[in-house]
Amino acid sequence: MRNRRAIIIAGTAGVGKTELAKRYKNVIDLESSAYSWLYPQGTDVEAMKGAAGRMDHPDWPQNYIAAIKDAIAKYDFVCVGGNLEKNFGNYLEAGIDFEIFTLEKNAIPEYIERFVNRGNSREWAEKVYARYDEYLPRYQAVGKKMVFLGPGETLESFLLQNQDKYPRLVP
Repeated sequence: MRNRRAIIIAGTAGVGKTELAKRYKNVIDLESSAYSWLYPQGTDVEAMKGAAGRMDHPDWPQNYIAAIKDAIAKYDFVCVGGNLEKNFGNYLEAGIDFEIFTLEKNAIPEYIERFVNRGNSREWAEKVYARYDEYLPRYQAVGKKMVFLGPGETLESFLLQNQDKYPRLVP
């Protein structure tokens, strides 16, 4: 499946990492919550985001970095958590190169509805981008390539429109 260097996509919540991985063989979504938290048996992870009842995973972040490095050898695209405080420092420290995919400010209402439709609480969804103007300069200060997705645009649509710059998606 692989014949080139993997693209590490540090996508903020809602850009379409999970959907992309469901549709294409050469994409994996490594949701960081599954590595950073321990959830009660049978818990819906999406519904638990931001909720009480979870415990820190004792192997975090080493378990996540190991999973990313393993996936780099197997996939063309590795989708990883796009949380500035939780993830970026770990990637940089481990020498993992990544591109940041986030949304344009005018897409926030659409993203909130995406969260609610996938099972997140509206309260959590609204909190995710409540401080967009504060976080954006901090994301830019990381110094990595940033891709901004507008209303109606997803990670998938962007990659399909830019196959001259990115590996081909394999259904």
